Amino acid sequence: MADASPIDILVATGAVTEGHFLLPDGSHAERLLRVGKATQFAPYNRRLCYQIVRHFLELDIHVIVAASVGAIPAAVEVGRQLEARTVFVDADGAALHEGFELHEGERVVVVVDILLEDRGLDPHAALIRRADARLIGIGSIVDARTAKTRMMVRDVCAARLPYAPVPAERCPLCASGVPLSAL
Repeated sequence: MADASPIDILVATGAVTEGHFLLPDGSHAERLLRVGKATQFAPYNRRLCYQIVRHFLELDIHVIVAASVGAIPAAVEVGRQLEARTVFVDADGAALHEGFELHEGERVVVVVDILLEDRGLDPHAALIRRADARLIGIGSIVDARTAKTRMMVRDVCAARLPYAPVPAERCPLCASGVPLSAL
């Protein structure tokens, strides 16, 4: 897979699976995203993360914030490649995990494994503002947003794969008779 694209890596590792899936909330999706299946392998994680890193190489980034537990492998790798500290947030994203801190003026990139919507990053942005640090950008392994607002920071991804679960009663795959797979 030396010349594989990010999407090829995600598909080959099972991080992206096509089909007809019943999600835990009862909605249905034609694509299942599990980025950790790719980022658990160091060579693939390194290549996926470089797709983020290359956009920040000249920007003197000080801190990488892992937006969730699933983003930790990617955030650590982005931090390694940019020679920046990596910190993690608590489950709700509103506070840094114990022992971590941000300092005034630090230049920060938030790393996300799967970016579903811009609003999901609001707690992280507020956390960075409270520390008087500067949010320079967002980097996601998979940008799965179906609607994207214009963010005022650099917004990059390794792969763009729209993800739009639908309520079971409006599922076009059900209507066309495609068998349903539970997770």
